[in-house]
Amino acid sequence: MAKQTELDVVLNARPYELNTGQLLLVPLLPPNTPKATLPSEVWERVLAYAIHGPYNIEKSKRRLTRAQWRAELSTVCRMFSVLVPPLLFAHPTVSSPNSLRALSDVIHAGDARWDSLRRILHSTPGRWVQSLDMSALDPGSHYLQVDALLRNMLPLVPFVAEIRLNASIALSRATLDALRIGPHAARTRSLTGLRFAAPHLGPAAPPDADAGTREIAGIGSAAAAPGGRGG
Repeated sequence: MAKQTELDVVLNARPYELNTGQLLLVPLLPPNTPKATLPSEVWERVLAYAIHGPYNIEKSKRRLTRAQWRAELSTVCRMFSVLVPPLLFAHPTVSSPNSLRALSDVIHAGDARWDSLRRILHSTPGRWVQSLDMSALDPGSHYLQVDALLRNMLPLVPFVAEIRLNASIALSRATLDALRIGPHAARTRSLTGLRFAAPHLGPAAPPDADAGTREIAGIGSAAAAPGGRGG
């Protein structure tokens, strides 16, 4: 008979008998071998491809399903709950004034919950935003709201490196100043689709697609100069 260890489970068939037999429970299946786990860095790259992958489903019926699937990724496990939210806010695409308002509300709500006791200076999800694509946004009659939403949101996205605007969005001077001197200005490398209207020069023309990318410093100097014109 094998020697009994502390991990063995023994059953007493008749616990109140003086001389009773003992039954040793034997596992029917072999012990589980530990499975190899992928590092969190690998999972982050996999999830980034799954969320921002080149899927052409903009006009597909699966678009809403995919949006829901993205949002539910963070509920899969504890690791995903940490990795997924920054990826969801890294490259937002805004196609309507309502979606811009929704994004602005989420960013401002996160900033309102932030406090000075945290070791990280900037709030989430604003500091997760790396690019902001508004090239498909046609403000229509809501141009004043779009201008105000963008102006109030810029101070809360300090790490945005690329901003794509729509030529139909007419920005006020206050919003241009926010683009020029905001906390993101030192990190932003590309700003396209900008239109700056100078009344004495006539209506602003849409920007040239080939020359749409401009440095923030150049835009700042053009906006600050008297009679400067933006592309």
